[in-house]
Amino acid sequence: MAESALMNRERRIQDFAETASDWFWEMDENLRFSYMSPNVRRVLGVAPESLLGKTREDSLGENCDRQAWDTHLRTLRAHLPFHGFTFAWKGERWVRISGTPIFNADGSFAGYRGMGSDISEIKKAEQAFRESERRFRDFAESSADWFWEMDENLRFTWMSPNVEQIVGVPPEWHYGKTRQDLLGDNYDADLWDAHFQVLNERKAFRDFVFLRQGDGIPQKWIQTSGKPIFDMENRFLGYRGTGSDITRARETEEQLLQAQKMETVGQLTGGIAHDFNNLLGIVIGNLDFLAESAGIDDDQQTLIATALQSALRGADLTHRLLAFSRGQTLKPESKDLGDLIAGITGLLERTLGEAIAINVVAGTNLKMTYIDPSQFESALLNLAVNSLHAMPDGGKLTIETANVDIDSGYAHSHLDVSPGSYVMLAVSDTGCGMPRAVREQVFEPFFTTKPVGKGSGLGLSMVHGFVKQSGGHVRIYSEPDKGTTIRLYFPVSVREALPVVAKTEYEPESRGQGETVLVVEDDDGLRDMAVTVIRKLGYRVVEARDGLAALSLIDHDDTIDLLFTDVVLPRGMNGHELAQESLRRRPNLKVLYTSGYTDNAILNNGLLDSGFELVSKPYMRAELAIRLRQALLRKAGVQDSGSTMDA
Repeated sequence: MAESALMNRERRIQDFAETASDWFWEMDENLRFSYMSPNVRRVLGVAPESLLGKTREDSLGENCDRQAWDTHLRTLRAHLPFHGFTFAWKGERWVRISGTPIFNADGSFAGYRGMGSDISEIKKAEQAFRESERRFRDFAESSADWFWEMDENLRFTWMSPNVEQIVGVPPEWHYGKTRQDLLGDNYDADLWDAHFQVLNERKAFRDFVFLRQGDGIPQKWIQTSGKPIFDMENRFLGYRGTGSDITRARETEEQLLQAQKMETVGQLTGGIAHDFNNLLGIVIGNLDFLAESAGIDDDQQTLIATALQSALRGADLTHRLLAFSRGQTLKPESKDLGDLIAGITGLLERTLGEAIAINVVAGTNLKMTYIDPSQFESALLNLAVNSLHAMPDGGKLTIETANVDIDSGYAHSHLDVSPGSYVMLAVSDTGCGMPRAVREQVFEPFFTTKPVGKGSGLGLSMVHGFVKQSGGHVRIYSEPDKGTTIRLYFPVSVREALPVVAKTEYEPESRGQGETVLVVEDDDGLRDMAVTVIRKLGYRVVEARDGLAALSLIDHDDTIDLLFTDVVLPRGMNGHELAQESLRRRPNLKVLYTSGYTDNAILNNGLLDSGFELVSKPYMRAELAIRLRQALLRKAGVQDSGSTMDA
């Protein structure tokens, strides 16, 4: 019965061994296999008897981990149990073994018994998982976005490492924080309440944008998307998602919107200024006539003088508006900014007073720039006066010049400037500075922080318009209580400086000598006023409303000596085109332009080329008298397009 029971137990063990997914083995005291269960053939595809008498080292392939194997051998030789030792079997399959030492009755070491498992599929899964994890890590670290996870309490538990490169804060900084911890004090409460309602409802969200500006972290505009995660029992585990730094895109969008706003305001301002100039021309002309009329007593003269002074102030305002809208007519020359600054330093010292110390830092080897000298001096004076108002108790004004190269990277982030070489003027003060809200509006017309009656709000607008019309760039840097720096960038001139021309020897008479002037003006009131003024100056006058009518008069009236034309005319022919065609038909004809607003497409992007004379609207009778005589007495000059003709 004992023998039968023993046989049954051995058979049971044999059945278990043959049907198990693992196999069983024994080693002798020399660490050589003395037994291998038959199912090793099924699991590893090798006959059990082929392994008998061999050591485990005989089963290793060439690519084994020798360090791990040496550690395992020390365990075997120390007759210690082991569990889960893993190795590549013949380089084909992965095997994991566990074993325990066996001892004889006298306590001597008899060998090992244990079991082995084929874990090749598990190993492949682990390798695939590690490869997937490595691939995800590579994607995450090379991505322009970062990845994050939140727990069920909406606190960050993980952040991909590249978040530090993108936004400047290590991933560990976020752990345990909620998204609201990333906010400063200035955020849209309604927007955040709606966002947290989505989070609390466990809904996915996309492209949520907020300004991250908490203590100790850089201010960034963040765009984030996320989706909720659930376990197999549909229990909420948190969120996973991505984040993007859209600060540059946001700044570019704001620049574009600001540029569009300024362009729209400029077009509106220019149109109003143009029409208002025409009205002021009529007002000033009539007041000028009244002032010289017979029978006007002293009180009436005072009233006329006061009205004329106000009208001229209105004309100055329209010129400022035209400067902002880039509609003024410039007379640029190749100039050295250092020379221009030196010429105006005395005026600046008298204007600012003794309480303001002026420091001029001149750049070395300063390049020439192509600008209107008088407009530049006016811009510099405006900046200086603006600084004076920011330093009521005195301070320091620094004027710097330097050659600057603007690269494509800077130009890419500032839409209103092109890469290239520029000459920079920087005007810095130690005044009260200005907050961001003021900086964003400071160049807009009529915007001012001064009390009512203390400023028109057009000074910096003029500066902005002049620089932009000159093809330049403007930047302002200011913080409250830290002063202000305004930098103007003017393109380097590609033209040679013109030689200084001596004044003519003659002193032009202010009255005409019977010459015929053709007046071309589409505004009826202004044309009537110009005709009346020019006739009273001693000229014969013929008039036309547009270019086609003017050409007809030129063809039929050989006595016309001078063409006095507005730049902007109706019916498809502007004043410049009229002058060119008139000079083609009558080469000896003299030309004088007038304008209160110039179309950039007409005169080389708003700039008056050398050889053309222009009187700006509204004009006084005395100024017009001198300019007419100068135009009639002027010798032939070089016009645009390289042709020589009388001007």
